[in-house]
Formats: sequence, structure tokens, C-alpha cells
Amino acid sequence: MKFNDLLEKNIIRLAPMAGVSNAPFRTICLDNGSGFVTTEEIDSISLVYNKSDRTKLITAFSEYENPIAMQLLGCDSESLTESSKILQDLGASIIDINMGCPVPKITKKGKGAALMKDIVGTAKLINSIRNATKIPLTVKIRSGWDENNINAVEFSKMLESEGVDGITVHPRSRSQRYEGNSKWSIIKQVVESVEIPVTGNGDVKSYDDAKRMIEFTKCKSVMIGRGAIGNPWVFNNSLEKLSYEEKDLYKKKTIINHLQQIKNYFPKKNLDMQIKKNLSYYAKGFYNSREIRQKIFRSSDSIENVIELFFKLFDRNVEKISLKKFQYKKKNLRPTSSKVIGAVFSILGHENLQGKNFLDLYAGTGALGLRALELGVSNCYFVDINNKFLQKIKNQVEKYDFEGEARMIKANCENQLGKISEKFDFIFADPPYSDNSIDKIVSQIIDNKLSGQDTKLIFEHSSRQNIAKSIKIFNMQGQKEYGDTSISIFSSNKEG
Repeated sequence: MKFNDLLEKNIIRLAPMAGVSNAPFRTICLDNGSGFVTTEEIDSISLVYNKSDRTKLITAFSEYENPIAMQLLGCDSESLTESSKILQDLGASIIDINMGCPVPKITKKGKGAALMKDIVGTAKLINSIRNATKIPLTVKIRSGWDENNINAVEFSKMLESEGVDGITVHPRSRSQRYEGNSKWSIIKQVVESVEIPVTGNGDVKSYDDAKRMIEFTKCKSVMIGRGAIGNPWVFNNSLEKLSYEEKDLYKKKTIINHLQQIKNYFPKKNLDMQIKKNLSYYAKGFYNSREIRQKIFRSSDSIENVIELFFKLFDRNVEKISLKKFQYKKKNLRPTSSKVIGAVFSILGHENLQGKNFLDLYAGTGALGLRALELGVSNCYFVDINNKFLQKIKNQVEKYDFEGEARMIKANCENQLGKISEKFDFIFADPPYSDNSIDKIVSQIIDNKLSGQDTKLIFEHSSRQNIAKSIKIFNMQGQKEYGDTSISIFSSNKEG
């Protein structure tokens, strides 16, 4: 079977993670729609020579998991070649070589990301594996050893020339480990430099993140690693169509199924710790989650009592979140949705954005400004009073490595826009819904000369009532006060 054929089921799939992507978790992710899964890393020497109980456990998989990729960790040609043949005989559909692990105890032995330091030597190693096996061969790499040795493109070209069928790129260097931001632009560079399929990986925490990575980098598929821990439904895009109550029930059933899979898979001596570990993963995002995780790990009760405690806390957390979501909805406090983004850019017209200046007021998630940067604006200012929002936007900007310049401004949009000295072609605002907030913003824009004759000023509302307020304000103020600035008002609400 060709590697491209194996990508067809779902372009988003689970990444291999030591101690995490075992058979029970792989099965749960497949249940949730993950593309083909990959085993934890298998040490090539242990597989060939020692054949420990742990190695036997890691290499075990069910028919349900087929097709499956089995990942090898090693650094010498002899053991990697021999272990590749063993995995092929065990029924692996794909052999994946780990050249991305940044952990010091691995790299100091010359394994994982250390292989990226020696392109010539690694080429010989890959050549040996390729000649000994018939099934697809893939490699998972990083951007390079450190910031002074970013060689993902050169390394990928070598892998392609040696017959590798696909490459997964995690665009952090070995020295970064899992800190800082992954640079998706490196994935894009690799995609542009090779003909074989490239899979992207790094800082993907949702289905939408995966779609954005594919759109930006043009990679063939996406692996989700840490973003799937305690969150196997990340692969299930249809989950968003369910109500809050249906989602919570689905998640609860998934956790129960996962616990049963763990009980069926692990030996008794490892069972309690595996269950506690996974319950602590699922507690991520709970209120007082740190305290809950401590309760789970420190409990001396039977494991069944620990499980019962977890589900009591789960139900209590669902009640709190439901109340919070109701309050959140009542206040109309929501991040910019994809529907709003689509509506804004249908007004602007994509062809108008090249080389323009964009101002995103009340930036929040910065979704609109980020989209504008992606479409080619020269400058984008993100303005918000909340430093946390601005830092998250900055992290996104660094990840995508846009050609345009992004600037973060901490300011109150109603009275502090004097901090900006620039004229803008497009100004977007999603203001709080008070009678005079729009009037204040427009006055600030005009007084500080942020708009010109052809500026498009766009306000977004989520209800007819607030649209009516805006129209009333502009009708009263008239065109005289606002000069030639074009003003658009639209709604993201179905009733608007």
C-alpha cells in the first residue's frame, strides 16, 4: 500500500508519544476519527537483542489499529535495519524512524534529534533500512539541532533522495525541546523543497489549528501530540455539532471506554498508576484542576474509589461550566467566530489587502488581524487592554512568520488611541454593547487621524438591537462629522 493512500482516511492523526500513545489511547483516538496511528518509540536494540516485557507490550497492536505505523528509536545501522525487518514481519504498515526526540538521555546516545547533526552518516543509515524493507518508510524530524543549525530543508532533501516515503516536521529545534513557539514557516519551507508528502506537527491544539496549519504550510497532513492528551476528541470535528449536554455525555462515555481499555491492556502491577495518570490528563481544564490531580495521585483508596471520585468531580465541573457558558452567552462575550471572519473579508475583498494597513480594535483572539496578515497586509495593529490577549496574539504571529509587520498596543479603544500614529486602510471593531461606545471609538479614530478618505471602518454586532443602536448613532451624526470614511455594520447573529 502506498503512503499517500494511507493518508486518505483522515489528514489529522495522533502523534507518537512515549508513555502516552499506547494501544488503549491509540484505540480511543481512532474511535474519535484519528487517521492511522503510530506506536510509542521502540528501542531498536531492545527489540533485536533484549526483547523485554515492555518492548513486547509496546509492539502489540490489535487488528482494529491496522493500518499502523511503528516507530523505531536508534542510531546504528545494524540494529535499526534488523528491527525494521522484525516490525515488517510483525505486520507494521509503515516504519517510522524517530529523529526528533529532544530528551537529553536520548540525544546523548546519538539517537533522536542527534541524528540530524550528521546528514552523511544518517543517509547511509536510511539507505540500509530502505534496502531491507518493502513497506512505506517515514521519518519524524525537528527544525534542527539548535538555532544556529536549522537544517530541516537540507535534511529532508537527503531523506527524499534515500527513498523515504514521507516526512513529519516538528518545527522546534532540539535545544528548544517543547518551549517557545514552533515556527510553521519551516514546515512550509520543507513542503516547498520536496515532492514526498510532508506532515506538520507542533502547537496544534484543535481541529481548527490543524486546518490552519494545512492552509498556511500546504502540508499533506497534521499530527497532534500533546494537544490530544486528555483530549482524544480533538480528532472528532463532528463533536462541535452536538449540544453542550451531548458533548459532555460523549466525553464521559469516551473516558469510561478508555479506562476499560487500560484495564484490558496493562499488567496488574502497572494498572493503578496508568489509570491515575490518564484521569489526571482528563482533569485538565477542570476548576481547581491542580488540586484534583493531586487528590487523584495521592489517594490511598482503591482504584475503583478513585475512579468514582473523578466522575463525581467531572459531573460537578460540567455543572459549573454549563452555568459559565450560559452567563458567557448572555453577555455576548465570545471570541471572533469563523462566520464573522468570513463576513468581514467578504466586505473587504481579498484582492484589496495586499500592502494595506489593518487595525484590529478590541483584538481578543486576534483572529481577524491574523487572517489579514495571512492575506498580505503590510502592517497590522492589534489593540486591546488585556496583556494576556496581546501575548497570545504575539505567539501566533511568531508561529506563522508573516511577511507583514504586527504590532501589539495595550490601550483602551475608547480613549487611548492617541498611542497610534498611522493611517489605516481597514479598521475593524467588535466593541462592548453600550449606547455610546461606537461613537467614542469613531471620535477617537477621527481625532487621532487614523482614517483617511478611503478607509473602511467595520463594526460587528451579534444582535438586531445593537445594529439598530449603531445605525441610529450614524444617522444622527451623519456623514458630515465622519468625513469620507466608509462605515459598515453587520451582524454575526442568525437573527441579525
